[in-house]
Amino acid sequence: MGFLGPKSASLLLGVGALVSAGPCAAGQSPSAQSPKQYSFQTFELPRPSVATIATGINNRGAAVGYYYARGKQYGFKRDANGVLEFPIIGPRDAVRTQPEAINDYGEIVGFFVDGQGGPIMGFRLDGGPHGTFTEIPAPPEVSLYILGLNNLGDFVGYYSANKFLPSLGFADIGGIRVPVDVPPGGSNRTEPMAIAQDGAIAGQFIDPNGIVYGFLRGPNGRFLGLQVDGGSNTYPMGINNKSHLIVGTFHGADYRDHGFVWDYEEGLANPIGDRWLRGLLILKIRPQVLDWPAGALTAASVNADGVIAGSVTPNQGYTFSFIATPQD
Repeated sequence: MGFLGPKSASLLLGVGALVSAGPCAAGQSPSAQSPKQYSFQTFELPRPSVATIATGINNRGAAVGYYYARGKQYGFKRDANGVLEFPIIGPRDAVRTQPEAINDYGEIVGFFVDGQGGPIMGFRLDGGPHGTFTEIPAPPEVSLYILGLNNLGDFVGYYSANKFLPSLGFADIGGIRVPVDVPPGGSNRTEPMAIAQDGAIAGQFIDPNGIVYGFLRGPNGRFLGLQVDGGSNTYPMGINNKSHLIVGTFHGADYRDHGFVWDYEEGLANPIGDRWLRGLLILKIRPQVLDWPAGALTAASVNADGVIAGSVTPNQGYTFSFIATPQD
């Protein structure tokens, strides 16, 4: 066991809420989280779409994502009342439009590829699915993936020149872009996926041996690696500091992908194990697992009420999306 405890965890990451976690209940193993029951509501875009993939949800229950139809990729928005608005088509007759996150003001961020087949470019969309696009600049010939957004307008993502070179993570905080890279020697690809209201960032990185780990970067800029206990690869995809949850997907020992929900306030206060990887502390986590019968589940985003948006790829049939609401 390493040095992490409630006080040291809060000092390491600068996440003040961590100190409020109490000790484990009698008979409960360290960091074992009380499982929640979820009510799943599934949805998909009408044919000829062949896949519907939810990627983000805001605190008001509106979700965004993308779907495939007639050889192109389009975005969609799903209102909290279940009404679908589509298609969202990026600038310059985009052939691929991928919304990734939506905040409480209805601002949407993501990335697109134009009709000329150039590099991937980031966008911000204001005013709803048929509102105003703002292209987010990147260096020439470099692809820019924007993946997370908070209510302050801060966003995260990464640059990539090509698939053979390292991904360079970044956060745009108050209009100032800063690097988000797992400490030197720990990674050759860092991909921030989500940013919380308090500035905490969750994402994933690949170590020099090709293993994928998650990470949590606290508001003070310090990193902690994450690995699901018993999983070979861990992919955090969403974070919300009010519900203090991180959601994502991991590859299990059964060679299947599973969704997960991790209460990081409770988990950091009651760690089950850790180790060092090239100067970075890797915390072993034991989250609640979300599964779908005969299919692979991806938990992509979580809001302040703990409501999760994601998608399921069944063993047979087309990928569909879901909204999972925790039950009291």
